[in-house]
Amino acid sequence: MKNATVEFFPDQANANGIKILMKGELTIGNIDEFKIQIVQQAKEKDIINIKIEEVEGIDLPFYQFLVSLKKTLESNNQQMMLEILLPEDKKDLFNKSGLDFNIN
Repeated sequence: MKNATVEFFPDQANANGIKILMKGELTIGNIDEFKIQIVQQAKEKDIINIKIEEVEGIDLPFYQFLVSLKKTLESNNQQMMLEILLPEDKKDLFNKSGLDFNIN
């Protein structure tokens, strides 16, 4: 991955859950690698908690990837919770996108 990381942790609150932390350049160039790792790590889990922080760059294709990931997980009877922490200058892009996530 180019200037981006995805890390996986056990979810202490949910035995059949996983916590995922994403950082860095969250752009179209990193989607394929993120997808492979997330699908592999989350396949046996019921609850997937994703936190996005320390964002250096993020684009609409990555945001659309998150929407698609949520729909895919839900179709597999999995629950996805997402917390996105963005600087003010990056929040505006997503607030205007009309896509369905709360951005902090």
